[in-house]
Amino acid sequence: MPRILLVFTFSILLVFTLFGQKKQLDTLATLPTSLKEVSGMVKGQSGALWVINDSGNSPEIFQIDGEGRIIHSCYITNAFNIDWEELAKDDKGNIFIGDFGNNRNNREDLKIYIVKETDLLKNDSVEAEIIAFSYADQLQFPPKKERQNFDMEAMIYYHGNLMLFSKNRTKPFTGYTTLYSLPAAPGRYMAQKLDSLYVGDGPGELFQITSADLSADGNRLMLLSYEKCFLIFDPPYMDLFGGRIERIDFQELSQKESVTWINDSSIFICDEKSVLGGGFMYSLDLNEEIKANNLLRKKEVSIPIKDFKDTLYFSLNAQVRGKVFYEFFSGEGARVSSGTLGYFEKGEQEVKLFVEPFPNGAYMLNIQVGRRPHAFFVYRYNKVDWEEVKKSFEKRREEIRKQQNSRPVKQAD
Repeated sequence: MPRILLVFTFSILLVFTLFGQKKQLDTLATLPTSLKEVSGMVKGQSGALWVINDSGNSPEIFQIDGEGRIIHSCYITNAFNIDWEELAKDDKGNIFIGDFGNNRNNREDLKIYIVKETDLLKNDSVEAEIIAFSYADQLQFPPKKERQNFDMEAMIYYHGNLMLFSKNRTKPFTGYTTLYSLPAAPGRYMAQKLDSLYVGDGPGELFQITSADLSADGNRLMLLSYEKCFLIFDPPYMDLFGGRIERIDFQELSQKESVTWINDSSIFICDEKSVLGGGFMYSLDLNEEIKANNLLRKKEVSIPIKDFKDTLYFSLNAQVRGKVFYEFFSGEGARVSSGTLGYFEKGEQEVKLFVEPFPNGAYMLNIQVGRRPHAFFVYRYNKVDWEEVKKSFEKRREEIRKQQNSRPVKQAD
């Protein structure tokens, strides 16, 4: 399959915290004892909810309902559950099972199993296709304690690739989750390091990333931890950490290891039964956070003076990083000018837009920050060249005269 060229960047990003009371998760169900170690969950293309158990359990994937009851299970005949940690899905009906838990950072047998959801639904056992992989930047097994960031518990499918987010086990704890990529197709690969996100300085157990999921429209990435989650809004194309990041703290501390989007504004979470309690399935409504993000995004561009001659000034408070584009449209809807203003990091900045020559008048200006458009009416007033105006007027009058002469003459009865 075609390989996507991805450029590594290293990022220390600002994480916005939702201040105020911690969020209360709504408990939906107590999970059965056979699912006391749920480590991965995904809502399939069929709408079915799938879960897996952690290491040491059978290589089975379970379909459950909204109350946590097992509807169906399917055994993966050519797999071992060494340390199953995550589920993901693509847009072709595949389910990916991540056997990449690596607590000691010493595994050299990392795998991801690929199964068709339609096969899971109609069979009690299936054979999986296999991805075998290692990390391009791991040279020791295990590495020194300060470099032990090769345990994985979070994965999503993204534009033909599988994206893996590390569960940081460094000592002392560095606070970063590392993003790796590899093709979402059977084969043997070296996972490439793309980016890193600083999520907090510890204690590590409260900031380690344990699961991830991307909303169906690609506009919201969820990263889960035991006591909190990180909601990344509007990530730019192939820059998952470039969106606006909001940290949401939970009231409950438990071993939360699986998350999936149920719809555009709600997620399901499962926690493992442990000394911290757990063994439940929860829901969390995020409409409040989505609305607040939309309000912030609407305000990220402002134009104090909308009249301009050759240069238009505007203020940009970018909530996402990436390229900023502009377009001018005439009153008839024709695009008269467009271009790229450049690449901008998050934050406040003043921007000059040098406008190429076009006629005076009112125009609609669209300034697009990432994928978010911002529309304004602006007015161009330049020095009037009256000779040019006269020529245009005479040209238009001649066009009208020709149109009138070309019309057929109606004959009298």
